[in-house]
Amino acid sequence: MKSFFHGKKYAFQAEICLKDISHFTIYGKHLETSAVSPITNVNCIISSFSSILVDENETSNISWESTWEIKNHILAEKLWQKVIKFFQEDDFICYLEYELDDDRSLGGWNSAYKF
Repeated sequence: MKSFFHGKKYAFQAEICLKDISHFTIYGKHLETSAVSPITNVNCIISSFSSILVDENETSNISWESTWEIKNHILAEKLWQKVIKFFQEDDFICYLEYELDDDRSLGGWNSAYKF
């Protein structure tokens, strides 16, 4: 599944593949420069969405890198619903864009991923 969201400075794509082991990634695209990066490993993303997995001890297989692998299908679905909810909140998007400006200034926003 994929969902797209827009802020003032960034576009976002969240995707999850719900299978025996679910794969979850969020990408950010800076609208002015078209620079793209997976942002699932940015601290504010980890702190916003990891609690579902931490509370259920589902973290042993997650490296907190650009793609999270989740073994529990129910938790993966809960995570997906939380992501959808958060990305519909203007305050969250504003906070995320502020954090991404900082992250982008450190470099590494050169993913070839297109969306």
